[in-house]
Amino acid sequence: LAFVTAPQAIGPVIGPGEFGSGNVTVHFFHLNTCPHCKQQIPINQQLAVEFPAVQWKYYELSEPGNRQIFEKMMSERGWKPEGVPVTIIGQTVVYGFEPESTPARLRLLLRSALGDSSVGPINATAPADQLDRHRASRRDEVDDAHQSSIVITGRT
Repeated sequence: LAFVTAPQAIGPVIGPGEFGSGNVTVHFFHLNTCPHCKQQIPINQQLAVEFPAVQWKYYELSEPGNRQIFEKMMSERGWKPEGVPVTIIGQTVVYGFEPESTPARLRLLLRSALGDSSVGPINATAPADQLDRHRASRRDEVDDAHQSSIVITGRT
């Protein structure tokens, strides 16, 4: 497992693009200028150590082609691509980052995706009105430092 140092604004980042060898892939969409993305990257690194079988793919949205991948993956799950950080595990989309809750949510989602039967089914569905309230609150926020994450399973 190698760590590659990205621009100092972000700190150390695993990958430049992808790593891991498992059947489960985590897609992490971010911007170098996003403070919540910067907070989540060390958590991703810790989870990569805890779950070595998981493959991680990082997409910096200002790099050519990555925004199109983001739009396609979100569209395939029935959602509009709005804001980062976004973490996708299978059909599950995790919007935003909250230090107190997102790491545990990601850990449970990874355990479930890897077939850990002790986790049981995860009810991560967010009703459309909850997502709409989340989007509206983001537009109205003055202090974005308290953004919370929201977990959404893909629509069928």
